[in-house]
Amino acid sequence: MLGVAPISLETEAAPSVNAEVARLVHLRTAPTGPQQYSIDLQSWDCAAIELTRKGWKLTQPGENLFLWPDSNQPYPKPEPSKETLINETLIQTLQKSFKLAPESAKLLSSWLTAAMLPDQPCPVLLITGQARDAAARAIRTLLDPVTHPLLVLPRLESQFHKLALSNRVLAFSMGKKLSEGRREALAKLSIGVDAQLTQSSTRRETLQIHLRRPILIAAEKLIEIAPGQIHLEIHHAAQFGHTQTFSALLDELVKFLRTFEEPEELKAATSQMILPLETEREGDPPDPPIP
Repeated sequence: MLGVAPISLETEAAPSVNAEVARLVHLRTAPTGPQQYSIDLQSWDCAAIELTRKGWKLTQPGENLFLWPDSNQPYPKPEPSKETLINETLIQTLQKSFKLAPESAKLLSSWLTAAMLPDQPCPVLLITGQARDAAARAIRTLLDPVTHPLLVLPRLESQFHKLALSNRVLAFSMGKKLSEGRREALAKLSIGVDAQLTQSSTRRETLQIHLRRPILIAAEKLIEIAPGQIHLEIHHAAQFGHTQTFSALLDELVKFLRTFEEPEELKAATSQMILPLETEREGDPPDPPIP
């Protein structure tokens, strides 16, 4: 495992990096093959989850190099559930916790699935409603448990990149408006930005990481952030058992991987959940762009 503290970040394009020298690093989840992933639990015993279309099981991270930011908290140790409860348990939990209609719960379940797979497209999720902040904290904690689930929107694009280095999911609480500069920075990270890391030690080593991050925004009203974003209105958020819900999410991921034979079909299926969004535009001029 690799801590973030002794590392400096450069987000210029990476063609100058020697592929034989640069090591690929990951945050939380690493693709290990077609429809195969390793999920780092970040627990004291260095356990990991091997996820394939055949199922999931507890194992060790193997050769994958994972970052361990100081703010990260471990995932709960998952518990295998019965085959008959795959998919249904997760959707029912989301319906009960957030009082969602069945279609909205299915949409959120699909977004959670996409957010757990780092090499798959994942649209920006915008949450409005009275319980938006509580719901965003619960969703962020399920996907990426950290000390402070909701982040403060930075001003500079480089600051967004540094947040992406230490956060697998970027979750923010904001008001009614979003400046054009912040909007562009979020849209870029939802697609992906290549970054180089330099480890400052006696043995300098160049590391490489792809900063594609699921974006979760709790906002006062419906606003446009990125093309293809999805929107949920949530007015109720109750606590749910993270161990049980995380286990159900893993089961849902397995079912999702089983549905498709080829990785390209997997990407196409994930992109089908991206819905067009009609936005309200205020009469007031937008905020000036950030430097």
